[in-house]
Amino acid sequence: PMKTIRCAVAALAFAGSAVADTINVPAGGDTQAAINGTSDGDIILLEAGEYFPEATIDTLGKAISIIGTTDPKTGAPTSIIDGHESMRVLICQTGETDTTVFENLLITGGYISDYGGGMYNSNSSPTLTGCTFTGNSVESDGGGMFNHNSSPTLTDCTFTDNSAFGGGGMSSYYHSSPTLINCASTNNSAPGGGGGMICDGGSTKLPGRSYDSNATDYADGMD
Repeated sequence: PMKTIRCAVAALAFAGSAVADTINVPAGGDTQAAINGTSDGDIILLEAGEYFPEATIDTLGKAISIIGTTDPKTGAPTSIIDGHESMRVLICQTGETDTTVFENLLITGGYISDYGGGMYNSNSSPTLTGCTFTGNSVESDGGGMFNHNSSPTLTDCTFTDNSAFGGGGMSSYYHSSPTLINCASTNNSAPGGGGGMICDGGSTKLPGRSYDSNATDYADGMD
């Protein structure tokens, strides 16, 4: 009888719990299609290699994780999402919170005429870990990332060789307060100011930061 009761309880607990799915996307695969098919808690694993999306990748407000691979020797991300200089690469615009996670991704080749070539966050505050933003550009602000009323948390992320008029690496406006933990910014450029970063109308937390050697018309790489 005791065994029967235990089995019944276990069955009820299992029936009431959601099981997260893991979706594997091969190099060159359709990341957006994988996102479209996910539910909260699911994990998308990107293999090492290049991904060329046909449109900006949108996480659609879902609490999911998109995780790439790393080089076993250097720890650098080897899952490369390339906007091929014709689009913004990533966007969070549907109230994403810290439960929307990007990890071990190299985001490059993003270009748009206005804001956020690599990534644009609007009213959203995702989590990014071990990501590299390189070779992204805009004509306005936020070559690597632009935050609008958004406070993402970035850990061990790198911004390098991004360009914009203002905030070559990152721009944050309209009550945005991003947190950057052990992040680095080098060789970004912004003739209008803030080669590494510019923040207006909010605050930025930078524990363990390294913001050096960014080109700007201002005295340093941050404003």
